Amino acid sequence: MDSREVIQALERYLKDKNEDDRKTAARIGVPSHTLRSWISGAEQPQRQVVVRIAGVLKCAGYI
Repeated sequence: MDSREVIQALERYLKDKNEDDRKTAARIGVPSHTLRSWISGAEQPQRQVVVRIAGVLKCAGYI
């Protein structure tokens, strides 16, 4: 899975779970504005952060 696919899965997770951005960002360990920047495509997460995101999504059954 590349970073784009992980971010797409993160976006699906946020929509499906209707979870607050701040709560999800805290799970990943980043500020909520950073999470929103990834979702909007304005920024890309660093590789080690993609691994953390994937871990959160895997635990939730999204990847």
